[in-house]
Amino acid sequence: MHQCPRCGLNGQCFGPSICCTGSACRIGHPSDTRQCSMENRNIIPCDIKTSICSAVPNGRCAANGVCCGTESCQTDKNCLMVSNQESDNSREERLSQPEIILFE
Repeated sequence: MHQCPRCGLNGQCFGPSICCTGSACRIGHPSDTRQCSMENRNIIPCDIKTSICSAVPNGRCAANGVCCGTESCQTDKNCLMVSNQESDNSREERLSQPEIILFE
């Protein structure tokens, strides 16, 4: 296994046209498609080292609250990242809402 290609600003490819950072995923952006589609030429699939999720087939947590496979992304509460910021009750607070950006 090898690391999946990088894309965008500190992003990682999750499929031939999907680029995700910790906060959002872009699907179909031309520069991401150029970078991420190169992975299709490898006979050994790349290794995505994030948690498994079930919102899409063969999904992996790709961004805060977003589960992606090689073809699509869906929101998935199992992929929500939590922050242990101090508050009056010292409770966990959810980070920003999931974001999936589609380019046509």
